[in-house]
Amino acid sequence: MIQGFYDAAAGLLVENDRTSVLASNLANATTVGYMARGVEIAATPFREVFLQQSGQLAIGAMPTGAELVKSYLDPGPGPVERTGVATDIALTRSGLFAVRTPQGVRYTRAGDLSVNARGELVTAQGDLVLGTRGAIHVGTGRLAIDPGGQVRVNGRPVDQLRLVSGTGLTLVDTGQGRYAVVAGRPRPYRGQVIQGALNLSTVSEVRTMSSALSAYRAFSLDFQALQAESSTMKLATQAAQV
Repeated sequence: MIQGFYDAAAGLLVENDRTSVLASNLANATTVGYMARGVEIAATPFREVFLQQSGQLAIGAMPTGAELVKSYLDPGPGPVERTGVATDIALTRSGLFAVRTPQGVRYTRAGDLSVNARGELVTAQGDLVLGTRGAIHVGTGRLAIDPGGQVRVNGRPVDQLRLVSGTGLTLVDTGQGRYAVVAGRPRPYRGQVIQGALNLSTVSEVRTMSSALSAYRAFSLDFQALQAESSTMKLATQAAQV
């Protein structure tokens, strides 16, 4: 009886966390350069899950329960949409370009860029796009970015985009399309750059909605199971008192 209670509680914790990830994906389904998050679920001794989540003392034997081990980011390039805007860039393979933020260097693939009042290439949030020499100054001339990432103004080479491969890295979403590397060594990007195009979000709305419905059904079933176990425990307690 106690084990059934813990099984249901484990399921509720997992589906609650999974729903949060899916909701974040849906909210960013149209965000340029957004990397969808996936989840990994594993069987873990429930004592560890319960104590970590609640900080409460356990009662009785505790079985193996489900646990949301971690969420991960989809490093794929996402669909490419042609815009014809000279300051827009997209990547053909899994990759990111470096930007300077108030928190330090971050990576993004939100390529809807512009030129600020100082003539520097910046992101939609105003972060400086970095090249091999630092911030990229393009002024008001005719901007061209070739497939290798070289930036030219009026036909003259200015700098090279600082690009890294998205594979082999553990990234954390720091908000507004920026990602920080928390594990792994950035490697050179091997794909191409497309000027006048954008990488769209890697979120599949249909697949995400389907997963969200599945998570809702699972949550409902676990909640019903928890209620049933609670009722059974209540009856057993009352019977013991007679």
